[in-house]
Amino acid sequence: MKNRFRIFLTLNMIVILLTSCYKDLGHYEYTDLDLSISGIDELYVVQALEQLTIEPVINTANEQNSDLEYVWYMYTQEQTDNADTLSTERNLDVSIGLEGDYKAVLKVTSIQTGVSYRYDFAISVVGELSDGLVILSDVDNKANISFVSITGDVYQDVYHSVNWEYAGENPVCLSETRIVSRRDVYSLVILCDDEQGGTIVSRKDFVKTMPYSEMFWLSTPFPQPRGHFKFTQGQSFALITSSGIHGKNFNTMPPVRLGEATAAGRDIYPYLFVRDTESGFVYDNKDNTFISLSAYPIGSNVVNPKPANTFFDPANVGLQMIYGGNGQNGEGYGVFADTESGKYY
Repeated sequence: MKNRFRIFLTLNMIVILLTSCYKDLGHYEYTDLDLSISGIDELYVVQALEQLTIEPVINTANEQNSDLEYVWYMYTQEQTDNADTLSTERNLDVSIGLEGDYKAVLKVTSIQTGVSYRYDFAISVVGELSDGLVILSDVDNKANISFVSITGDVYQDVYHSVNWEYAGENPVCLSETRIVSRRDVYSLVILCDDEQGGTIVSRKDFVKTMPYSEMFWLSTPFPQPRGHFKFTQGQSFALITSSGIHGKNFNTMPPVRLGEATAAGRDIYPYLFVRDTESGFVYDNKDNTFISLSAYPIGSNVVNPKPANTFFDPANVGLQMIYGGNGQNGEGYGVFADTESGKYY
């Protein structure tokens, strides 16, 4: 995928640009540059994240196209001062992730004279990324999203294609959350080990909602995140960080104050085994034990010793958890390692 960057233009800059560079906004040949463009349709209709390829025919009087610079950009009718640069190559070859109708422009500039030619057209992006598998990807320590639809189509660089930026640095994990009274109910959480802690993303179209840290009032730097897990109902969730486990209930609009951590000083594996709407279990790799967790207010206690009908003691497992997840019928499962024997359970 070609590199793209976002440009932000003020209205004053647009007026100056149009006055100094453009003689008109229509499809005309400017005698100053003696250039013509053809081969571009008036409207392109594409599916979200499908590749859009345009190869314009550009003719100049002296046939010296090496003197030309190119920029393709687009904007919405409502945001004429907020344009997205699609490409700086002669031919356009990009994917656009965000559904909507856009005004698009190819601007050709003479390096020698600075005279520009503008060609206007339209792009309509249709479709919605709803059912499928969402995958967190690491691109040179930058957080991105890939998507596999239920038909088997694979879309890479989804987050970057939609937002024209990465979701953060040092990606950690992908989860979901719920925020009361907001349109981004059941949003995705992309946790990252950076200053913002990651990003909250709309599940419908992968548009960035806000940095993860803006969900909270923080008096200290954002703690190193390891996992974000919601309970089965309501708005309660558990945030596992390097300092312990934080719990919160979004019965008010964010930001909310991030409470003190429970289970501080432990090495909590970043997974929550949900037991019911307001409780669950986590695993401590420091003492090799399961810990019972209440949702709100957050609280934790080492579980009771081994029941008579189990084959291991949950209060003293003696193994390191290396993976945790949910299985069928809501049952949890884990992969554990015996560091002395090298065996796995």
